[in-house]
Amino acid sequence: WLQQASGIDRQVREYTSRGMDMLRMLRLEEAKAAFDHVYQVKPYAYCWQAGVVKFYLGDLHGAAECFAHNAHIYESRFGQIASEERIWRDACELKIANRMNTKKWKQTDSSSPTIAQIRDKNDDMMLGPKETRKVIRIARDLFSSSLDNDLSNEAIARAKLRSICGEYDANNQVSARADKKMWRLNSWYYLGLHYDVLGDASASRDCMKMALRQCASSGNSDDIIQTLPMLHMAKRDWFDDDDFVEDTGKFEISEASRDGGAITGDSMVLQSIQESLDKMKLAELQRSLKKRGLKSSGSKSVLKDRLLRSLLDDAGLN
Repeated sequence: WLQQASGIDRQVREYTSRGMDMLRMLRLEEAKAAFDHVYQVKPYAYCWQAGVVKFYLGDLHGAAECFAHNAHIYESRFGQIASEERIWRDACELKIANRMNTKKWKQTDSSSPTIAQIRDKNDDMMLGPKETRKVIRIARDLFSSSLDNDLSNEAIARAKLRSICGEYDANNQVSARADKKMWRLNSWYYLGLHYDVLGDASASRDCMKMALRQCASSGNSDDIIQTLPMLHMAKRDWFDDDDFVEDTGKFEISEASRDGGAITGDSMVLQSIQESLDKMKLAELQRSLKKRGLKSSGSKSVLKDRLLRSLLDDAGLN
């Protein structure tokens, strides 16, 4: 291939490889320089990881533009949804919105640059087969639901990822089985990223610690997901936390979620949904119930119970 490739294609390959190497070594400025050179010689090169570098360097608008650009290239070329690019672009928008202290980003706000968009949100119906990677599909639902301010669907998506993260024994220890398909690693990471862009640093840190522990037992060490938990922890300066070294891999589990001492996937879904509902205000509960065509009158406890039963039905637990 290299013998037949043009000079431009050779440069793209060389500098993309260099950028990925620098990214894996957490040398983000050098990774950015390499990826910038790729786009200088070939503006329509496909390299969505360049957006990850921009994101962790704090250039959220530049990152969103990069993810939107790469999503357009991928979807035009292959006729399939660019799931990772869409997840990351939504993450950029959510983090910008959080920084602006608003619940919903307003594209009409002339005081800040417009965030790059990826065509229409209903592109799934126009493009090829749906996303077959379960965790990536759920993660995309999680971020898009937050962007749409759909708190009930956000709660379901979060609960599904939390269930995939693993079951626990009576001592709160997560299963040590190999994660060859990287489902647990991806689930913990995207949960942590989601908490991060919403401004919940404590929950994000806990998830990233768990994601970091999955890396050794996961398959394909060349996959970028193996680098991301370490990168996130380093950029947020969380390795200096006093409890990081002492932490033994436990994750907070409520007693109400126990079933004979062990923690099952279904009980984790229940706990996660309950925690999401506990954080919702009365108006948010009412809005979520109305979206589902359910009665929205009553006390807050009544509304929480009504929405909980509806969400558990959706999760197949009723």
